[in-house]
Amino acid sequence: MEAMPFNVSLPTISLTTFAGDHVQFLSFMELFNSLVDSRPIAPVAKLHYLLASLAGEAKQLVQHLPIVSENYAVALHLLYNSSSFSRLCQGPFSSTQVLELGFRNFPSTSPY
Repeated sequence: MEAMPFNVSLPTISLTTFAGDHVQFLSFMELFNSLVDSRPIAPVAKLHYLLASLAGEAKQLVQHLPIVSENYAVALHLLYNSSSFSRLCQGPFSSTQVLELGFRNFPSTSPY
């Protein structure tokens, strides 16, 4: 007997807002990666979603950027290299390596 595929309808996960709390930065970026960056959409759309998900200090870092494809990587670079967040990225990967590898290869911070 062949197993029937089981489709589960999960609730929608909304993007969170990141306002600059360095403790929340990696959690925000991991969720953003899962919901946006890993999707096959244009970088300009990813930048739009990123900007819409930022507030406060984090938004101030990137709000001057025109919404064009090339600035998606620039915005990520600015966020990862800001003085508030850069110390969180000094693990097995530098922020430049994270950008080069893409977030799909960024190690999970979850112990599970």
